[in-house]
Parts: sequence; C-alpha cells; structure tokens
Amino acid sequence: KLVGPEHLPADFVQMVEETPAGLSVATVYLGVDHDYSEAFGNSHEIMVSTGYDYDANYQSIFDCIPENTGFGLTNYTMVDPTSAPPGKNAITIGIQLAYECNNDWDWNVSHDRYKAYKYTLMNHYINRAEEILPGLTDHIEVMEMSSPQTIKGYTLNPRGTIFGWEATPAGDPPLPITKRESPIDNLFLASAWTSMGGQSIVLLEGLVVARKINNLLSTGKVEGALAKPHKR
Repeated sequence: KLVGPEHLPADFVQMVEETPAGLSVATVYLGVDHDYSEAFGNSHEIMVSTGYDYDANYQSIFDCIPENTGFGLTNYTMVDPTSAPPGKNAITIGIQLAYECNNDWDWNVSHDRYKAYKYTLMNHYINRAEEILPGLTDHIEVMEMSSPQTIKGYTLNPRGTIFGWEATPAGDPPLPITKRESPIDNLFLASAWTSMGGQSIVLLEGLVVARKINNLLSTGKVEGALAKPHKR
C-alpha cells in the first residue's frame, strides 16, 4: 500500500495477491495461584495431540473442530521466574483454529458474538488442559484470550498469520520473495514473509539481508543513495 500496485510489475502483484497466507494462532493467557512446574517436568512446554493421524488433526484446524485439534501448554514462569509472583505461574494455551472459523470468529457480526465465541473456546481448552494440570480452573486469577483477529488488528498481517506465507511441501515462499529483492531498485525485503515465517526467522532474515547489502556494496553492485556513506 505504501507503493501502490500500479507502480509494480503485474506478475509480482498477482503473485502476492494469489499466494495464501499461513495459519494464525489463538492464545489463552492464565495467571494461576499455583506452581505447576512439576507437571511440566524438564521442559516448559507440553504439546497435546488428539491422536497420531497428523493429517486429520491438521484438517480439524480448517474444519473448526476444537475437540479434534491439539494445543500447546507453556509455563513461562519456568523460563522467567519474574513473570509471576513466587508460588504462582504465567501459563498460556496456544491453539490453532483457522481465521475463517465461525464466520471469521463473528468479528463482523458484533463484539458480543465475537467475545462469546472466544469464551466458549477458552473454557473448552482450559477444561482439556485441566487433565494435565489438575485443579487448573480453581487456581485461575487472571484470564484473557487473543484470537487471529487480535493479531490481524495489531500487526495487519492477512488472516492474522504468524508464519507469513502458507507452508507448502516445497517449504518456501514464492521464489521472487526468497531472493529478498523487490521490483524497486535498492529496496530489500526482510521479514517473516521472506522465508518460513516465525519470530526467530524475522531476526535471522534481518541478518541475511544486511549481509546481502554489505556484499553488494563491497562489489560495487549497489548505486545511488544506498551506496553513499551515512552518519549515524
């Protein structure tokens, strides 16, 4: 939107518009007055699945069947003890249900309908998590939930994706993007959209593009303002 599609090659615009965005995530945030560290063992995360048929579990994300989807439990207090008072834990339940579920989470119907759908899901996953963390419901002091609509609202990522492009068997975004170059001279790309997405990928992509620019500068292949030294 900063440039305008009319200033870009038609095939590039078509590629961006037609390549689907990846999955989003919904997260239940819990502050509990109990220490569940022992239940997590030697890890701060527990991944819960409903079975060994990965394809069926994955399809449940798009079929919007929470009973058949897995989830991740994370105890952040085991990583950072300052995230909760002594004897208490900051725990999240990470859920993947498609952005399109329940009419885009009823976002455009009404805020009350949106909240009702969120809280229905939140209670469902808390009850399932209680099978692993006994008494969880009784220990909750703080409770909140984000949705794909939350992520879309704060980041403007299509469908609230946290991964960039949709994962494919090839494992890569569209080829022009992986070159980290744009149709505009000296405008380089570094984000979750230039490789397989995620927060750690964003950090790595910044490093990759910085090295790419340095290499171009050292070989004299970059001209114009970018090639001139700048004072910081």
